[in-house]
Amino acid sequence: AAPPAPHSSSLALCDLPDEVMVHMLQFVDADTLLSACPLVCRRWAHLAREPTVWRAKCREVWPERVGPSENCAAIHDHADMLVVDLLKPKYNNCYRHLYYGHHRLRYQFLYVSRKRYIRPGATEFSYSQPVHAVVFYRYLRFFSCGAVHFYTGQSSGKQFLAWSRQAAANGHRTNAPVKSGRRDKAASGPKEVEASGPPSATDMAGAPHAAAAIPSAFLVGSWTCYDTLEPVVSIRARQPPKYLLDLVLRLEDHHGRPTACALSYSSVPESDPSFANMCHFDVTKISRFECVRPPAKMM
Repeated sequence: AAPPAPHSSSLALCDLPDEVMVHMLQFVDADTLLSACPLVCRRWAHLAREPTVWRAKCREVWPERVGPSENCAAIHDHADMLVVDLLKPKYNNCYRHLYYGHHRLRYQFLYVSRKRYIRPGATEFSYSQPVHAVVFYRYLRFFSCGAVHFYTGQSSGKQFLAWSRQAAANGHRTNAPVKSGRRDKAASGPKEVEASGPPSATDMAGAPHAAAAIPSAFLVGSWTCYDTLEPVVSIRARQPPKYLLDLVLRLEDHHGRPTACALSYSSVPESDPSFANMCHFDVTKISRFECVRPPAKMM
């Protein structure tokens, strides 16, 4: 006869009470809660939609706006006022809809703006006049610590992420620009060459670039988000040699995808940061920043 199975005092995951399961699910990332947990069983699908779980997720994004209390009596607390105002008219008192519906910065995403314009060329001893299509990109990557990486040029998103990882490893500080006999391609501005198209997650999934000196066009700055019904992000970065770059974005949705629209773009001397010496740029030259999610290993 087969020996009896040894007695085990351990509990299975399905034996845990609902209160413990809800507390555990608060530490699961939002994408897993939405896509994977409902596929386990009906109980998990029900627990993954609990308001307590999604309230904790909203608190991770807006810690100053969502209070830790779950009591309805605390609805008049100052921390909960804006969230309640948003929940009542717009999101039907659902924290899950608030988390995915309200505009916020996406730290796992890369904000990419593709700009293309036409410039006339010139040739000698010819009756025809060439036309050059110039394409370049602007990249933004936000960090939860308040840092932001900004780059304008024709380098790929994969190369930008390599520089971003290097700068983040250095405490969000850039090293000296590349010193060589040729001009730095990133610092010299867009060249008159047609680019291959906007970067995608598939294009950025290849082998990472080797560590190289971060170009001078790669800027590290700080961001501040003003949490309103239409969240506005203010970015300030130091542009060598002695200028401060200010960029103001409005977070919004474009055809159901998170985007950022430029409101103002200006530069001011670092020695005299007054509005009298501010130089404003044409916002239409920035275009809209689209969100692209690179593979996790690239971030």
